[in-house]
Amino acid sequence: EELICRDCIVRDHRDHQYDLISAAFPKHKEVLTDCLQPVKRQLMAMNEAIKNLDTRQRAISEQRMVEIDKTFQQLQEALEERKTELIGRLDQLTQLKQKSLTAQKGEFERIQTQLSSCYRFVSESLRTGSEAEILGMKKPVVQQITEMTAEFKPDALALVEQADLKLTTTTELLPACKQFGKVYTHPVCPEKCHATGKGLETATVGEEATATLHAVDTEDKDYIAPVIDVTCELTSCTDGTVEKGIVKKGEGNCCYISYKPAKIGRHQLHIKVEGMHIRGSPFDIISHTQFGTPIKTIGNLKGPRGVAISDRGQIVVAEKSTNSISVIESGTKIKRITGDFSIASGWIFPCGIAMDDSGNILLTDTQHNCIQKFANSTTPTVVVVGKEGKGNLQFNRPAGIGINPTNNRIYVCDSYNHRVQILNSDLTYCDSFGGSGRVNGKFNRPSGVAIDKTGKVYVADANNHRVQIFTEDGQFLKTFGSKCGRKGTGDGELSTPVSIAVDSNDIVYVAEYDNHRISIFTCLGEFLRSFGSHATPPGQFEEPRAIAVDGVGHLYVCDYYNNCIEIF
Repeated sequence: EELICRDCIVRDHRDHQYDLISAAFPKHKEVLTDCLQPVKRQLMAMNEAIKNLDTRQRAISEQRMVEIDKTFQQLQEALEERKTELIGRLDQLTQLKQKSLTAQKGEFERIQTQLSSCYRFVSESLRTGSEAEILGMKKPVVQQITEMTAEFKPDALALVEQADLKLTTTTELLPACKQFGKVYTHPVCPEKCHATGKGLETATVGEEATATLHAVDTEDKDYIAPVIDVTCELTSCTDGTVEKGIVKKGEGNCCYISYKPAKIGRHQLHIKVEGMHIRGSPFDIISHTQFGTPIKTIGNLKGPRGVAISDRGQIVVAEKSTNSISVIESGTKIKRITGDFSIASGWIFPCGIAMDDSGNILLTDTQHNCIQKFANSTTPTVVVVGKEGKGNLQFNRPAGIGINPTNNRIYVCDSYNHRVQILNSDLTYCDSFGGSGRVNGKFNRPSGVAIDKTGKVYVADANNHRVQIFTEDGQFLKTFGSKCGRKGTGDGELSTPVSIAVDSNDIVYVAEYDNHRISIFTCLGEFLRSFGSHATPPGQFEEPRAIAVDGVGHLYVCDYYNNCIEIF
């Protein structure tokens, strides 16, 4: 600031270094005016902000009920529509039942009329008729009454319809309605959030599986915030058990998700943001054990060609080199069944093996082209069926054998007839399917067969280098493996699959003769992993010829030239 002397105010201002007030005023006014410009701009901005705030408040007040009303109106309309459909179906069934009962009532009334007429006629005749009239009418009346009463059956009085119309509902619906919807303030949009990572497809039991969640807002932009409500749960499709996952905040719009499945099988991974599923959730997960190092190896075998596991945990092995069956318990051979009591030359080539619910052993004999059924003891053969040929119950080098748990029918790979024969539990012929070829439903030396708990039949089509899936009566469903009948070594490709097994969680295991490995798939043919190579144990194979799984998910591999069974 510049001071103005008093003398300068009243006298001439000549040669003074200070300005007069009259001269300084315009300068100070200009400075003050310039200082007001930022205030003016900020005031205008604040006025605009307050205006926007008022507009947003009105929008929120108007919006708060619109979406809820719209959503629940749609639900009510859907329920009313379903109610109308159910009432229509009820009316339809009611009319059908009433029609049946009306027809039955008409029949009852017809019989009632006949009986009443007969009763009145005979009663009146007995009351008023003469002796001659009664004697004359006796024979025809008795005959007519006999015919009428003979037609009467008490069971026919049972009503053909019941008042049994009921409404079945989904028990989860009412609890779901009580938790339906969620009101939240975050601009994050759950249905636009997505996740990536291998942990959304497969996992290994006891090992950490991971995925990354990418948060997205309502405008399809990355949502970056310090905290959002993210949950992760793994639900078993087998028994419904739920395992909690771990969620950690990552960089930017990412959250890191991890979980450890406790059991093998199918699961659903539920990932939610603000209580709502993200895009694609729940995810279908297949968990499996970490194969590679066997938990046990059983040696001192001679060309193990087939294997089956009993409910008691006994391991039954067909040994080609000794033409015998060995029964192993707790890692020790407790029994050896040799010779054949109906075929003089004895076993030449035991191959596929299975056990029924009674503990009987079923064996395919590729040299004699027959099926042999033994009690699980040293007693003689129970049944021997089959001979060489192309007809029913005739075989040409039968190989794999399996039992359908839903009906106890027996499926036999009739390898060089390029078909699968179905036998009844008493080993009589039931049906067959297949034939030589590369198209779906045809075979080129089918060698292994397995049946899952629902009755679906999986066939290892060896020289077509694929697996085919059928219904229990032989209708083709699906195929997976190598394409165009060519051998393959890549993931999901097969090379001479000779044996197959399906566990209780619908995981499919395939033994590959030429690749010296085991490949693992889902029941839909989705490749999971493979293990093994051409080498000596542990965890390696030299021509795995047969595999089986037990009730707890252990895999048994017949390692043919290494003369052992490796258990994983």
